[in-house]
Amino acid sequence: MLRATLKGLLAHKFRLALTAIAVVLGVAFVAGTLVLTDTIAKAFDEVFANAQEGVDVEVRAQASDLAAGGDRERIPEELLSVIQRVEGVDRVEGGVTGYAQIVDESGEAIGTTGAPTFGISWPTYEGFSALSIREGRAPLTGGEVAIDAATAERHGFAIGDRVTVLFQGPQEEFQVVGIAGFGDADNLAGATMAAFDVATAQRVLGAEDTFDSIFVAADEGVGAGELRDRISEALPQGVEAQTGAAVAAEQANAIKDALGFFNTFLLVFAAIALFVGAFIIFNTFNILVTQRTRELALLRALGASPRQVTLSVLTEAGIVGLAASVVGLGLGILVAFGLRALLAGFGIDLPSASLQILPRTIAVAFLVGILVTLVAALMPARRAARISPIAAMKAVEAVRPLDSRRRMVIGGALVAGGVALGLVGLFGGGDSALQAVGIGVAATFIGTAILSPLIAQPLARAIGSPLPRLAHLPGKLGRENAMRNPRRTASTSAALMIGLALVGTFLILGSSLKTSVGQTIERTLRADYVIQPGVGTMAGFSPELAGLLADSPDVTALSPLRFGQWREEGSGATSWLSGVDPAQIEQVLFLDVAEGDLASLDDDGVFVREDEAEAKGLEVGETLRMEFGAAGVVPMEVRGIYREGWLA
Repeated sequence: MLRATLKGLLAHKFRLALTAIAVVLGVAFVAGTLVLTDTIAKAFDEVFANAQEGVDVEVRAQASDLAAGGDRERIPEELLSVIQRVEGVDRVEGGVTGYAQIVDESGEAIGTTGAPTFGISWPTYEGFSALSIREGRAPLTGGEVAIDAATAERHGFAIGDRVTVLFQGPQEEFQVVGIAGFGDADNLAGATMAAFDVATAQRVLGAEDTFDSIFVAADEGVGAGELRDRISEALPQGVEAQTGAAVAAEQANAIKDALGFFNTFLLVFAAIALFVGAFIIFNTFNILVTQRTRELALLRALGASPRQVTLSVLTEAGIVGLAASVVGLGLGILVAFGLRALLAGFGIDLPSASLQILPRTIAVAFLVGILVTLVAALMPARRAARISPIAAMKAVEAVRPLDSRRRMVIGGALVAGGVALGLVGLFGGGDSALQAVGIGVAATFIGTAILSPLIAQPLARAIGSPLPRLAHLPGKLGRENAMRNPRRTASTSAALMIGLALVGTFLILGSSLKTSVGQTIERTLRADYVIQPGVGTMAGFSPELAGLLADSPDVTALSPLRFGQWREEGSGATSWLSGVDPAQIEQVLFLDVAEGDLASLDDDGVFVREDEAEAKGLEVGETLRMEFGAAGVVPMEVRGIYREGWLA
């Protein structure tokens, strides 16, 4: 049986090789994504480990669990002298980070694809930063700046050029004295960077007399953990000390989490490729089993058991899956290089590191490739086992009747369950909404494929009705052949059906989202203009701008917006909130107030969105105890309820 299986495999090697392409592509994207992810993780671990190599302890404010992204308050500059007096401290230096956006030669602010545009202080002591000079020197005085190498190359900046930098306060002009990188990378995951000396950074980043962090180097012979404990005893409440190694791991993980969307997107793409590939494999083995009916029946007549026939077909599938996995793994390594180049094309430059091909990647690639192939070939293998020995005497395979009742029950149940799961995911919300939609879509496709033989014959009759008149005898034969075996017709078209359905789904989804967002904006936005920070920053800008605009004779109404987070006292979940000018907000935004009067909104009151009020059982006049990161629990009176708008 093994020799017969191998000979059958070689007899159909080209068809099976073409079938394996779908599995190869799926495995390649899985392997390539894992290789790229592991390589990125290794690279950023090395970058931040090297950056913190000279930092034994870092002092910073404790993070508020209500702050977006774990933002921290700044700490007073006076802590430098406090920390310097701690036994075992060798060197101490403070650093600040904030919003700074470089302007190109044409006067346009340089944006990113989502990464921050930040300013940073250049440390005096080496080893206190990941920054490294590529050209020129570090900034030493006011009026000097160093910019990242990627921005310099992309926009043609050179040493000695004058460059304008935007801040939350007034913009300023600086001379470029240095081109810098982050280790081997030209930028930090797509971010733009402007570096200043410490005093200048404090001034332009709004950090006068404060620091974001204080870096500490230990005396020789003093351990980082020991020094951290000593410094912690001298710090005031709300300020913490962490070892440099712990901070390096935290920073690396933050960057890797920020790039997680790319990993998820590629794995979803790989799953779709494997899903479509499974249908192609199922169809191919169905055709092979049909073509080899007499051959398999002869084997049965010679004494082969149903179990041996099943194992024969599954062995072929396993060999195809193994070969596809080997090729897919090799191709996945090339895919990792291609994906890295794709990220660079989007302005996300990654640090260089040796390619990481972990045992987990190899195991997953082979497991996915072989398992998908075996599962797809299981039903054709079971059908092969049911072939009777007497079928070897038949010249033509009889068309098996459809078990319409069982197909209707199983297929209908899968479609109904898939649609239900999709609706739950779309409208039910929750942390697992996306997974529910994905499983629902997969179940719907499988159910549709099971039901498709029931409608293949009438569809073939209707679609093919013009063919006898257009193509005469060939058209008639094609139509009759498609109608004769609806099971074969349905299985042959299944992969194409799913591929076209996925393309249609994404096109419809994209168009629907675009239309929905456009209609929402058109319905709720009354303002003629919206002024907001550039792409890649949540820092906002100076409140002085609102006052300057209000004094303009061309402005009739405006409302500043400020966003933050809060949670109900005793609750673990955080929610967004918006700060507005209640006197003018309705002139620039349509809120559809259901209850209350916006004129009554003051420092002790809050308006709540209708769905939030219903979920929390709130009514106008009741007290909502809101917990904030800095102010703690503040009782706020519900002054009104609104239905929709741009507000949180």
